Amino acid sequence: MGKGGVVNILNPLITLKALRCGCVMWSLIIWRWYKMTNDLADIKLYDPKPDEDAVRRLRRRLALVMRNKDASLVSTSDKKELERVEKWTQKALGANEKNAKNAVSKVAEMMSGDNRKSRVIFYYCVAKQLNMLDKI
Repeated sequence: MGKGGVVNILNPLITLKALRCGCVMWSLIIWRWYKMTNDLADIKLYDPKPDEDAVRRLRRRLALVMRNKDASLVSTSDKKELERVEKWTQKALGANEKNAKNAVSKVAEMMSGDNRKSRVIFYYCVAKQLNMLDKI
């Protein structure tokens, strides 16, 4: 515990103590912070100055999907998966079909070197490609 009873989430030993003692609330806070910082670090490979609020909103929106390891990744070799991303782009961001298809294909090409494409990072890059981060 830090000053005032606040857990210092930067200290891994304290983090492990919080997880071991069954402190569910702190465990969840620490886990969310950890995932958020990992996503930001990975997004910085494609966008040097990512919008942290947009990433946070996107993680909240995709929270249920991200629990399943297989569903948390985007397979760009699967046409049905790309269609699913295009439909999400049209529905959530309000992009037309042509723009959605172009953005998804550009992001798939941009991330082609990564064999484990995170859904959060992929969707963020699609929204960034369309200049629609504010609509996430």
